[in-house]
Amino acid sequence: MWKPSLEDLNASFASVDLRRGRSYASEGRVLWLESRTSGRELDWLGEVRGSRRRPYRVHVRAFKRDQGWRLEAHCTCPIQVACKHAAALLWHATRGESSVDSLGLRSSSVRLLQPTPSEGRVGLILDGIGAGVRQIALRIGRWIAAPPPQRWRFEEFQALAGRSDALASSSASVRALVARLADQRASFYQGHHWYLLPEADWPLVWAAIGEGLVAWQQPGRVLQQAEPRGTRWQWTIDGRGRQRLAADAGPEAEILACGRLWYYVHPLSHRLGALDPRLDGDIARRLLSMRPLEPEAVAEFDASYRAHYGEVLKPPRSLEVVRVPPLDPVPVLTLHQSAGTLDTRGQRGARLIAYARLSFVYGMLRIGEDDPSEELSLFEDDRVQRLPRRRELERGSALRMKQLGLISNRHAVIDHPGLKRSDWLINPDGDPQTLNEFCYVLLPKLRREGWRIEYGPRFPLKLIDTEYSFYADLHAHGPDRIGLELGIDMEGERINLIPLLREGLRAAWFQDLPAASDAIVALRLPGERRLPIAAGRLRFLLQTLNELSESGSSDQRRLELPRVRAAVLIELESELGEGRRLWQGAEEWRALAGRLARYSGLPAVAPPPALQATLRPYQIEGLAWMRFLHEQGLSGILADDMGLGKTVQVIAHLLALREAAAAATPPVALPPSLVVCPKSVLPNWQAELARFAPQLKVLALAGSDRQRARRQLAQADVVLTTYPVLAREVEALAAQRFELVVLDESQMVKNPATLAARAARKLDAAQRLCLTGTPLENHLGEFWAQFDFLLPGLLGSKTDFTSHFRTPIEKRRDLDARERLRRRTRPFLLRRSKDQVIADLPAKTEVTRSIDMEGRQRDLYDTLRASYMEEIRGYVASNSLDRNRLRVLEALLRLRQICCDPRLTQMAAAQGAPSAKLDVLVDMLQSLSAAGRRILVFSQFTSMLELIEQELARARLRYVKLTGQTEDRATPVQRFQRGEVPIFLISLRAGGFGLNLTAADTVIHFDPWWNPAVEAQATDRAHRIGQDKPVFVYRLMAAHSVEQRIEELKGRKRELASSLFDDSGQNLMSELSADDWLSLFD
Repeated sequence: MWKPSLEDLNASFASVDLRRGRSYASEGRVLWLESRTSGRELDWLGEVRGSRRRPYRVHVRAFKRDQGWRLEAHCTCPIQVACKHAAALLWHATRGESSVDSLGLRSSSVRLLQPTPSEGRVGLILDGIGAGVRQIALRIGRWIAAPPPQRWRFEEFQALAGRSDALASSSASVRALVARLADQRASFYQGHHWYLLPEADWPLVWAAIGEGLVAWQQPGRVLQQAEPRGTRWQWTIDGRGRQRLAADAGPEAEILACGRLWYYVHPLSHRLGALDPRLDGDIARRLLSMRPLEPEAVAEFDASYRAHYGEVLKPPRSLEVVRVPPLDPVPVLTLHQSAGTLDTRGQRGARLIAYARLSFVYGMLRIGEDDPSEELSLFEDDRVQRLPRRRELERGSALRMKQLGLISNRHAVIDHPGLKRSDWLINPDGDPQTLNEFCYVLLPKLRREGWRIEYGPRFPLKLIDTEYSFYADLHAHGPDRIGLELGIDMEGERINLIPLLREGLRAAWFQDLPAASDAIVALRLPGERRLPIAAGRLRFLLQTLNELSESGSSDQRRLELPRVRAAVLIELESELGEGRRLWQGAEEWRALAGRLARYSGLPAVAPPPALQATLRPYQIEGLAWMRFLHEQGLSGILADDMGLGKTVQVIAHLLALREAAAAATPPVALPPSLVVCPKSVLPNWQAELARFAPQLKVLALAGSDRQRARRQLAQADVVLTTYPVLAREVEALAAQRFELVVLDESQMVKNPATLAARAARKLDAAQRLCLTGTPLENHLGEFWAQFDFLLPGLLGSKTDFTSHFRTPIEKRRDLDARERLRRRTRPFLLRRSKDQVIADLPAKTEVTRSIDMEGRQRDLYDTLRASYMEEIRGYVASNSLDRNRLRVLEALLRLRQICCDPRLTQMAAAQGAPSAKLDVLVDMLQSLSAAGRRILVFSQFTSMLELIEQELARARLRYVKLTGQTEDRATPVQRFQRGEVPIFLISLRAGGFGLNLTAADTVIHFDPWWNPAVEAQATDRAHRIGQDKPVFVYRLMAAHSVEQRIEELKGRKRELASSLFDDSGQNLMSELSADDWLSLFD
């Protein structure tokens, strides 16, 4: 059998509880004990007498675990666990021994300190009712066994008539008592039916006690008969010199009365016996209930009673009375809080009422406002000092209470626990904000007026009344993190608030902060103190603490701040510094914080001289922003609208980095930069780099030649690759240090679980940039994913971001959360819309997008192109090109159809082949429509528009369509102009003229028309008089195809290209040379 050691007890109980428990056990406060053993568990059940009227139920359990035995203790006292009552139960059970064996647990056993009732028998519960000497009252019912920890249950008889079946097995005394009380009406008191016991029936009760059928106050505490004893009468004297007569029946014994008979009961041992008052019962009760004797009345009382009761009663003491000159009272306000219930429209709810109790101090004396005495008395050394009250000054203090808005309960008449008629109500409706305003605004005024403020034990706002200011210390933890300590300074005493705020968040202290920012609330401080602080300021501190805690810290007294969050230093100083410098230490961090927090644009920088382009002002601003982030070791998102030239801004940044490294002393050799983009965009990057920065060495890590390209990574200035290749070549790319990593169309990594997103996070770079026109497409989680790649820690973990930002913004539309997110990301996200830079743009911006064909589409194109190339070479060799003009035009048509979508050719081999341009178009339409753009999509092939329709239906994008077969042309135009749909599909021939579509701000030419005039005419459906927005025109071009060849011819032979596909086509053969025709199929 396991034996608990002192170490086991010390591990489960505080030392003070062990000492108090041992004292309780020695005083006999354990009323009953039941012990059981079952396998690997030991249980002790019992009751222990505490400070309250009813004893506490205690359950102690010992159980075996792999590491050894453990003790668990539960009690019904306010402490509930591991309390002194549980310790007393164990001390009593062991009787001071050190092992559980002493409990006799080798077999299931029950040890009771009192006799036990009999199951099913009728019994009595005895208690006292009333004040002073309480009258004996009985409850009558039947004992019912109950499972632990209750052990016994009492089934009360609400009426005694008709209980003959239950009384059949009862004792004669109980049957006789029930018969005597049957005609008496029971009194309903404290939830039970009580019968007041007549004096003549006491012998029947006494007999039932002897039979073990009567319990004291509750089931299981069975009374025993005790020997009679006498009463000792004595005088007590209070601090005012008033004397009161008291009857003493022995230590902790209570006096009960049954008619004129007196009895005593010992509540710990449950023993009851007769008590001789030595006086007539009525006389004794009258003496005990008389008002306290004033010193002046002692002689009169002594003369009246000494002759009759001199042998029993000692005379009261004679005291000298001394008169003291008047003093001015000091008002004292004691603040309390009362918890009660409130009935509102039939529903009961909890209500906390704060109230003030007014009293006055006269020198060393204190008196309550409700005390009717006209004088104050102080008993000291057989003398009573009398001091007159200054009622007029006291009334002035009461008037001041009214002026402050407090309500006297004499008028409110609120019945609440602890509340007296003379008290003053602070918030009678339980409004916590009213209480806060009283404590934070009005109490300081009273203190300044000389009032004393005291706090009751349950009053929640024990405010500090000294001046304080915030302090903050910085401690650098390496180049990328810094430690923060934030607290208050009260006259030289520093209190760190971070542990207190953390504890409050864990304990949910701040769940009910008032919405008004200027509302005053209390922050708990050590030593039962409260710090008055505005709710808005506290909410700001809690939000900051929550967000900074995302970064993690092993030191609970400080916060660790990552470099990207440096701006919060200035935010805290602005909120708490009150115009003075708050932070001390780490000056370089403070400088960075100032630049980030006050970021509102940067001064213009000179574009690199080697750039073969003229940057617009907003593009120069973008260049300055990227250089600023690079200098600070930070990253960001360039989120300009499509068509505003993000690519050329990045190219300018690449050139600026190279030029700055070359101009350094000594020159610095920079590692390459990496651009990751969709496959369809890679040709565009190649073209833009060749156009604007031809001196940069560009390496494409894509296609079948990747093995050779891997060996040349370090020699390149710029490496271009695609997202699928990034995922496959992550090991090689992660091993290479990059100066700059650019993710173009960064929404491609919006899912952090994809292979490409995980690979991107492994890249090693001095700076990272994301380029996207739509940083947020579906939800804020995509926004977090991009910043988690750029600046890990800026927005915390995904869970923290969801809790602090995504859920409040998306589900609750929390404007504060949205502003905090905007403020946090503002230095790291640069976004300009067309409207913002309209004055800096031409009326029309044209963008050409090169898109790579792949897979079966590329194979089909190359196969047909090679076949047509050989055929046309034969025509050239035989000088029959002119005679076969229609055949050549048919070949061009087939190749152009494959560029759009192979299904247009109706060839069996083309069915099921993908369309790269169609995929890009759908992605563009989703992004543009989500951004609120109004889009015209032109194609010369109505069958292509049908294929586009199918994809829009799958993507659930709304549209209207206009072709040559449309009979009602007005309806789709009106629906689009009214804004009912964002997309308008138009065949070039049907909608290229005669329409006014100024609601559109975007035009997409899916298959560019070779005649610029016809294409421009279609574009002018949106770009015309009445248009108040800049128009963006996109041409989708299949890379390395006949479409690109024709586009090149436009530059060299624009007049010829403009008539390439006119109605007759007669001039084509005469104007194009044989080499021109061959170049189209090359």
